[in-house]
Amino acid sequence: MKKIKVKKGCGTTRRVFIFDHIVIKLAIINFKAFFEARKSLKGLSLKEHEEEFKEESVRMSTLTGFSIKKARGYEIAGFPTSYLFAGIMANLQEFYFTIFHRNNFIEQTYFSFFGLINIQKKGEKIDFWNSSEIWNYICENSLNCNQPYCDGHALSNIDNFCVDKGKLKICDYGSRNIQEFLNMNGERLFSRFIKPMKQKQL
Repeated sequence: MKKIKVKKGCGTTRRVFIFDHIVIKLAIINFKAFFEARKSLKGLSLKEHEEEFKEESVRMSTLTGFSIKKARGYEIAGFPTSYLFAGIMANLQEFYFTIFHRNNFIEQTYFSFFGLINIQKKGEKIDFWNSSEIWNYICENSLNCNQPYCDGHALSNIDNFCVDKGKLKICDYGSRNIQEFLNMNGERLFSRFIKPMKQKQL
């Protein structure tokens, strides 16, 4: 019987299990961190930070040239609800984006169990670029070179991308702002990619 090889990874909101042909993403739910964060905020609510978030959204909208959504509580690192819902919402957003948007640049999400578990197609690991090079490609092939700053952390991480049938694809697209970015730039990023030839070692 063939032994199944599984690679594991862990982000801030999801655990990832990589099989031969699929990737399983499990949402992380941390009740302990949730209650500790609630205690440290000492009764402060999301509404008390709304003006700050609104100003940041306006600034980023001006920079990128498209409407940046105001952050919700689960999207703010360290805010209590992020420890419960960030991974779930990222999973759901990837699944719904696959269903409702025909975007060639995304690696397809096959299934989601209420956002707790996602099953995604597995692509090949990128071995010809580093994170700086993927960031340069994204910036150079966007309508506006500032648009990738809508989520610079995700779009500059080489581990969030893969190659599928010789084409570059993004496999981490759970952010609402990344999805707006992909609607504008996904087809261009997909069609302009040419996989570099591996250099022969002397």
